[in-house]
Amino acid sequence: MTVFPLSRLLAIESDHTVCFDRQGREITWPEFVQTVGALAAKLSASKSRFWALNTSNSFEYGCALFACWSAGKTPVLAPEHMLTSNKHGLEFGGVIGSGEAFSKSVISFDDLTLQDPLISIIPTMSELVLFTSGSTGQPMQVRRSILNIEAELDVLESLWGETIGGARVYSTVSHRHVYGMLFRLLWPLVTQRAFAVFNFEYPENLPEAHWLRARPY
Repeated sequence: MTVFPLSRLLAIESDHTVCFDRQGREITWPEFVQTVGALAAKLSASKSRFWALNTSNSFEYGCALFACWSAGKTPVLAPEHMLTSNKHGLEFGGVIGSGEAFSKSVISFDDLTLQDPLISIIPTMSELVLFTSGSTGQPMQVRRSILNIEAELDVLESLWGETIGGARVYSTVSHRHVYGMLFRLLWPLVTQRAFAVFNFEYPENLPEAHWLRARPY
């Protein structure tokens, strides 16, 4: 399948299904793009560069990522306990998604006025910030540029694209994890494969026909 550049994704005109929920409701590309635009408009009013993402819904997480990049902000991907403990070493302006545990500004997905994004071409040096697990010490900050992520997505498609074809994507790994973000969110987005907005907590809950035994490359 075609791998669209992450930096030019918002410029694509299409009406394909982006994702679906447990009830089978589908969300199309125009709704994704306009949700990005609505969030970006709110972010543009802030002078803060860093914004934390905090939602369990993969559609919302994807919209928040692209909204940050579209508004010239840097998304911060970290577990909620790290964000609330201030151990991340960043002064972020607020939270996109659920913010009950935060004292910062919160941009929720309620009552958004859908609109076109501020920009359709995102600079390839735009970044996201994520953290190591800290299993061998203190969590360490890692920065990834869109250019770097695009290269990784090209590799994923070259390795497994032909195997999965146009299959729908399910996952047992959260999008908060770097491999979850790549495999179950960004890879489907750039190849126009529909993905589930929810997680299967255990692999045995997946029908066997849906299994893809992937490992880090």
